[in-house]
Amino acid sequence: MLIYSKGGPTACEFISELYDFLESDVSKWYPDLHSHIKLTLVEAGDSLLSSFDKALSDYYLEGLLKKKIDVRTQTAVTAVEARPDDHGEDMTAALLSDGSELVRFDSTRMSVFLCA
Repeated sequence: MLIYSKGGPTACEFISELYDFLESDVSKWYPDLHSHIKLTLVEAGDSLLSSFDKALSDYYLEGLLKKKIDVRTQTAVTAVEARPDDHGEDMTAALLSDGSELVRFDSTRMSVFLCA
C-alpha cells in the first residue's frame, strides 16, 4: 500500500508514473504481488491540481478513478502509527483527518510520502 499525501503537479505526476510502472512492469515480474498493491492519493484541499483550471483537475481525477486509484480530497494524513491487531500481529495505520484509517494487515509495507 502506498499513500501519497498532497495533490499538486509533482504528486500527481508521481502517482501516475508509479501506477504505469506497477501495471507495465511490476505486474509481469511479480504477478503474485500485484493484487496486494493499492495506491491512495490524499489531498487536504478541495481538489487535485488546484493551481490549474477546474476542467483539467476534474479530467485528471476521472483518469485516476478509472485506474482504481483511491483519491481522498479534503482529507489529510494526521498520524501514522504501529499497533497490534486483534490477534497481536503488528499492523500499521495511517490516520486521516476525516476519521478513517488506511491499515496494512498483511506482510506488505505501507509507505507515506509527505511533500511540502
